[in-house]
Amino acid sequence: MLEEIIVTAQKREQAAIDVPITMTTFSPEFLARQGIDEMDRLSDFIPGVRIDEQSVNNPAINVRGITTDNGAATTQPRVSVFQDGVDISRPRGSSIALFDLERVEVLKGPQSTLLGRGAMVGAINFISARPENTTNGSFAAEVGDFDRRKIEGHFNTPIIDDLLLFRIAGQYRERDGHIKNITGEAQSQNPNARLRGSDLQGIGTFALRGSLAYTPESPFSTTLIINYQNDDQPGTSFKSTVVAPTGGDTSPFSFAEFDQGADLGIERELWSATLNSRYEISDVLGFSAITSWRTFDAVELFDADGFQARFLEFIEDASSDQLSHEMRLDYDAGNGFAGFIGANFFYEKGTQRVVSVTDERVFANLILGTPFVGADGQVNLVPGFPDDPFIEEQTNRGENYSYDLFGDASWAVTDRLELTGGVRFSFSDVESALIVPDFSPNRAPSFPNNFVLPLFRIGAAGSGIDERDETFTGITGRIAARYALTDTLNAYISYARGRRPETLEEQGATNLIEIFKEETLNSYEAGLKSSFLGGRMTLDAAVFYYDFNNFLTTIDNPETTTLDAITSDDGEASTIGFEADLRWQVIPELFFFANYGFLDSKISGDEAKFGPKDTVGFVAGDRFRISPKHSFAIGADLLVPIGKGVSFYLNPSYTYTSRIFFTDDNQQSGGVNQQPSFGLADLRGGFQVRDGQLSIGGFVENAFDKNFLIDSGNTGGGFGLPTQIAGPPRMFGLEVRGRF
Repeated sequence: MLEEIIVTAQKREQAAIDVPITMTTFSPEFLARQGIDEMDRLSDFIPGVRIDEQSVNNPAINVRGITTDNGAATTQPRVSVFQDGVDISRPRGSSIALFDLERVEVLKGPQSTLLGRGAMVGAINFISARPENTTNGSFAAEVGDFDRRKIEGHFNTPIIDDLLLFRIAGQYRERDGHIKNITGEAQSQNPNARLRGSDLQGIGTFALRGSLAYTPESPFSTTLIINYQNDDQPGTSFKSTVVAPTGGDTSPFSFAEFDQGADLGIERELWSATLNSRYEISDVLGFSAITSWRTFDAVELFDADGFQARFLEFIEDASSDQLSHEMRLDYDAGNGFAGFIGANFFYEKGTQRVVSVTDERVFANLILGTPFVGADGQVNLVPGFPDDPFIEEQTNRGENYSYDLFGDASWAVTDRLELTGGVRFSFSDVESALIVPDFSPNRAPSFPNNFVLPLFRIGAAGSGIDERDETFTGITGRIAARYALTDTLNAYISYARGRRPETLEEQGATNLIEIFKEETLNSYEAGLKSSFLGGRMTLDAAVFYYDFNNFLTTIDNPETTTLDAITSDDGEASTIGFEADLRWQVIPELFFFANYGFLDSKISGDEAKFGPKDTVGFVAGDRFRISPKHSFAIGADLLVPIGKGVSFYLNPSYTYTSRIFFTDDNQQSGGVNQQPSFGLADLRGGFQVRDGQLSIGGFVENAFDKNFLIDSGNTGGGFGLPTQIAGPPRMFGLEVRGRF
């Protein structure tokens, strides 16, 4: 039989089949068998969810067509990520190492009453393994091509039996980049030994987690979880689709040549502490509290133009400090009524500082329409402009105080019919600031048309400060009905309202801070959850319809020239979707899984502003970015005993994604902003002894070496010079795992 999945999505332990929410759950065993240690690989196995990581500093997370990846401190995320029940959705800090997890729960649709105001279209919740009252441990090691190395493990022991429990877990991962950057080598335009060794799209992560649980026989218990993560990774391969490297081509999968070499990269440090406490007031009444502090600082140097000239170089320093506290009173007497009421406080202060470095002799080619690079790879430097680079800087700051009151309850009307409803009231005090200091090195740009330079500006000036302080309120909620058709077949219907609060963020055309309307989402859903074949098969399926209002998107200003991108909050969108998830224990030695997702999402709105369908620079009638129409995954876990406690295991999987666009404007950049449909095959296999106490095997990822893109367009796309980021090629290695 399949192990029954117990979840806490509704703030109490329930079998997943009894929860009227479309959700996908993963056990730590499944994550290990499929080699999932990154968020983007996790999404390959979740219908309706796609995660593309340009880098650990910039994940684009899409749930049922809705994406968030804006790193500005003034911007509210649309898609929520949680760690142990705490919101960690800020994009520069939401990508975390996946190790020593109890489970992963992915909830689809608005979940504001359950997981907070940020869960507008769903949420991904990573739940860490808790300390246990036994002494045990695990280890895993991995080596492979591209100098791939990984070590992870955990150790658990009671300090005082049944009272004070301790657990520590960690992960170290490193891999060289798979895109060669020839900068610094003799054949490049910038030969410099210091800049060599700068291959792009690599990995460098060290993460550590310590947990201490106090579990007396009294009604009170508490667990303290402390997380630390340090990322030191090579640069992102924003390779130009227009200008080729010296002796190369514009394919995103071949070598690149950037102005910078080894200096490109990301350094990020993250700390968090979470105290999760529980007091059992009586057999039917309990009180829970989660208090959390979190901070991160991420610095990235990237070459946004993607070729060997100093045209669009940026340094970004993003930081955030947050504090949250949630308290909840819950009731469950086992009489058919269960629910909770609670309050939440959330504070965040974030800063994003961006420095731009431009050689105006190179930038002039954009205005004059002359080639940036000659046939010999030499950069074309237009005379008449200063030799020293033009440097400018912008800082945006956001400070947010949020207070929520919420409640949710379920009532078993009959033995088969259960009704559920919840509501959340939110109050936010938001302060945003945008600061553009005087130019450094103390000069204005040389261009007569200062609309192009400076890139950062406030109004018509080249420096200044703009600040706004506003308060917003809003209500979200859900209602659902579940009916048990049989003891192993549940049907449900639900309506939920999601909300992204009004935002204060800079307007692209002026860099002035403006108020943008709240985005709202009305979700209608119907689904089935079932268990067949005596518990050896589960099948979940759902259809849904989304009605999205005041959708923020970036469009070309219809009243001015190109290179004048503005934000509009008048967008409307609709999505029709279907998802199915099958898990089948065929025989004791064979487990099979498959899922499928269909997503038809379209942006609409005033064509006078958004332009007619299929018009470059406008989005009416276009699909949401990185939302494939079709996606599926299939795989199996085969375990064959071969005698004397030794078994052979084989874990094949295949994932498919139909065509995706990387911008809401599907026609942008001559079609290079899209990825045609593609499929990826992975295979892991080897031998294990003593029921998995020790396993030794190998793996191959992207076995057929398929070329695919992680992203396209990017900052360079706004200047008619789109860049592309290549996904990983075929990779292979060896692994050993054990537990004691």
